[in-house]
Amino acid sequence: MTLDKVETVDWLSVDKRTRQICLTVVDDWDWRSERDHVARLQDKLNVYLAFVESGEVYERLAEQPGEIVLPGTQVRVEIVGKHGMPPYAERFLEHATMVFREAGLALSYRLFQPADDDE
Repeated sequence: MTLDKVETVDWLSVDKRTRQICLTVVDDWDWRSERDHVARLQDKLNVYLAFVESGEVYERLAEQPGEIVLPGTQVRVEIVGKHGMPPYAERFLEHATMVFREAGLALSYRLFQPADDDE
């Protein structure tokens, strides 16, 4: 699941420590076409917003055995990228973060860090 599948929530989990709902966007695209990439990321984030605002996130979690998550539980959306963001994308992310905050959600971006197999 990646930006290629814009209508799909890539990963849904509950943080065992904070009990926050965590939605992950897998962003494996490169930035050769910044505007196309940002447009696709925006489309994907809109799907995530609708997933939460419609309550579907809570319905989906209720289907998972052992997970009890009440509506209104804090939701965090994390974009996990394969490539660092260029300045144009960083400005988009700043704007998107404000939109998410106004909707009561947290939004962040981090680079994917593969596990170190030597340890």
